[in-house]
Amino acid sequence: MTGTTAPLTISVRNLAKTYGSTHLMKDVNIDFLHQEFTVVLGPSGCGKSTLLRMIAGLEEITSGEIRIGDRDVTRAAPKDRGCAMVFQNYALYPHMTVRKNICYGLKLAGLSSAEQTSRAGKIATMLGLEHLLDRLPSQLSGGQRQRVAIGRAIARQQDVLLFDEPLSNLDASMRNDMRVELRKLHDQLGCTSIFVTHDQIEAMTLADRIIVMNQGCVEQVGTPTEVYHRPANEFVARFIGTPPMNLIPASLSDHSIRLADGQFVPLPLPDTASLPEHGEVKIGIRPENLRASPVSGAFTGTVTAVEDLGSHYLLHCAVGGSPVLVTQRTIPPDVGKPVWLDAQTGTVSYFDGRSGERLRREQPTSPSSTSGG
Repeated sequence: MTGTTAPLTISVRNLAKTYGSTHLMKDVNIDFLHQEFTVVLGPSGCGKSTLLRMIAGLEEITSGEIRIGDRDVTRAAPKDRGCAMVFQNYALYPHMTVRKNICYGLKLAGLSSAEQTSRAGKIATMLGLEHLLDRLPSQLSGGQRQRVAIGRAIARQQDVLLFDEPLSNLDASMRNDMRVELRKLHDQLGCTSIFVTHDQIEAMTLADRIIVMNQGCVEQVGTPTEVYHRPANEFVARFIGTPPMNLIPASLSDHSIRLADGQFVPLPLPDTASLPEHGEVKIGIRPENLRASPVSGAFTGTVTAVEDLGSHYLLHCAVGGSPVLVTQRTIPPDVGKPVWLDAQTGTVSYFDGRSGERLRREQPTSPSSTSGG
């Protein structure tokens, strides 16, 4: 479903939102592609839910334009936009059964009772709710109530589905199950889905593309693989990944990399044309792309703590005065012991030490073999 040649369903241009002198959103430009599952990801207060509500018509915009298909819907009423929305708090009618909750929008749209019953039955079967149609919301679990809310949204058969953090009220196990169900549902319906969340695991597992937002601005747009392996800046590098990417301060001089403690590190250099004049950089390496050894490697550090997570160990190291995390399955060195660290070939990123922007580098984007040079 994803591809740059797909027709654009939703186009956001120069979108801004202000409250008095506070700029909540600044000049946002995004295209949401036809039949794509796009996840808008960011910390609380970054503007992601506001963006979704402006697309739905539930929030007024200060300036800019929103188009759905070939229609300018910037000032259109919510009912005229062809969008269905699923909210964080379910927003079910407590006095109505599951069947009536699903059918309510169809009733308002003037569909016959027979058509309402038929469509509600099909949706209930699709969502595993067929045995719950006569129950009230108070008689359902959180996951079941969320499925009813989704069923009510898709009953109108709109082209666009909007999800505002719909899984945040569920426990961890139910969130895992619902993620799988939501992705299957999207593929079945073939609609355009926009999903807002602060949870990076939801973003990585659900999205065709991720839009990373911070303080009302778009930091990066890309596939899960792109934002994880090639973050556009330090914010994305730290926000995506658990644990996050290591960012080790260093300086570049005489075509070599020197850490704060004076170590020269034999790692591939960034593109010469992208090097900052001040020479300050940060070396970005994911914890799973580092290898710890008591014998040899590219640079040295000291183990300061070890966490046994069952499936693997998480090593906390100090390198040149900076904290560095390493994940590995083999038994780690003791706390306080020196350790050699090495990065897998093609997994090193570089960022401008002052602006935080990614520096260009021609290299493979997927891990291959361990190398110190």
